[in-house]
Amino acid sequence: MTIANTAVLIAAVMPALTMGMAKAASAGKKRSQGGYDNNDPRAWAG
Repeated sequence: MTIANTAVLIAAVMPALTMGMAKAASAGKKRSQGGYDNNDPRAWAG
């Protein structure tokens, strides 16, 4: 595989990997323990 093909493959897979790592960190947590809050999803930003 050429360097260009490898770079495209990495770029295609990276979003799924990073999203999985981010979701795994907060999976199963209650809102009171820092889990996701559907009623106020952007509370962390402000």
